[in-house]
Amino acid sequence: MSSDVLAVVLEALARTWLRRAAKGTILFLPDPELGEVLAASEHLAQLLASPSETTILSQVAILSSLRSFPEKRALNWIQLVLERGRSLTKNEALALGRLVRIKKWYDVLDEVVFYAHGSREDIRPTLRMCLPMLSFSTRWMLGLSSLTKMEKLQMFAVTAAELYPSPALINDLWRRAGVAETLSPNVGFIDGWQSVLVRGDKEEGRGSLIQAIRVMLHDHPSSSDLGFAAAECGLIDPSRN
Repeated sequence: MSSDVLAVVLEALARTWLRRAAKGTILFLPDPELGEVLAASEHLAQLLASPSETTILSQVAILSSLRSFPEKRALNWIQLVLERGRSLTKNEALALGRLVRIKKWYDVLDEVVFYAHGSREDIRPTLRMCLPMLSFSTRWMLGLSSLTKMEKLQMFAVTAAELYPSPALINDLWRRAGVAETLSPNVGFIDGWQSVLVRGDKEEGRGSLIQAIRVMLHDHPSSSDLGFAAAECGLIDPSRN
């Protein structure tokens, strides 16, 4: 395939991928070539600049899927997110924190800290997700503490929803894990995962939930966030898998 033809194919694939991603469905993780096209796409720039085009969670999922995205552009994006005139939901704040921590965007985190000093209580979960990146003085000044148990469960739910974003992937996960039907989450929704985690953490379904997490860790051995979240929730010891 010539370079010109390849460029046309990648552009068309990028448009399809972004159109679906804007609606909350990550079709697949882009390879480096497609990732470069996506990052440079004018359509992506429009999606990140307009709150009416897509949700914050979808924007986070898109940026999480790209192996490389300039932090300067991410800084412009986070400013738009924080200036939208509404508070972030807890799931949005946690997802933002996870993205910043994965990408190691210290300048973006500094911007979040700036807004936190302005009494933005809604972004505190974002900062808690990034505690290892914050200085002790910043933690002290903002009164930040470790994640609560519920916040840890929410953190795991955000991670799980990104790794298994479609009904087919979720159903296949439960089938391979042998999880009882009553533990199946509402398809693709973070709240559904969170509900499963709360029930599985407190009731007899804990064993089935742990088995599902073992399968997830086997599916995604390089996902440090998945192992971290599972361990932080006290659900599993990733080092024993």
